[in-house]
Amino acid sequence: MKYCLLTFLIMISTVGFSQRNSVNKWISTVDNKSIGGTCHYFWTIEAKNEAVNNLIKAGKPIQKKILKLLDDPNKGVVAHYILSNIYDKTRLQTLEMDSLKVKYNYNGLEFTETANAIIADSLSFVKCKNSWIKLIKR
Repeated sequence: MKYCLLTFLIMISTVGFSQRNSVNKWISTVDNKSIGGTCHYFWTIEAKNEAVNNLIKAGKPIQKKILKLLDDPNKGVVAHYILSNIYDKTRLQTLEMDSLKVKYNYNGLEFTETANAIIADSLSFVKCKNSWIKLIKR
């Protein structure tokens, strides 16, 4: 009986460690270029990196790790995208579009997509992070 219990505890801790390891690996591979605008009969934002979808599937247990990414200008937009999809808040507005860039409002965060980058200003990230903190604390 002791051996069964010990084996069970080892299996559970291994699964938890493995998932934490995977989450950290997925976080390390995403950046703002991991998402982008595309047309599927209507204009939408979608993941270009499977790690983004994996983080969304991991859900609320990893939200604090994702929230920290909002401080990183290279990962803040994708972090907002992940949190928005975890909480099923995926309202997209295309604010401006021309041959060089597209400006969006995605669930409250304004950002611009060009051929080489997806960027938002630091004040937008601060407002966005504060909104997420309030929502998560509820």
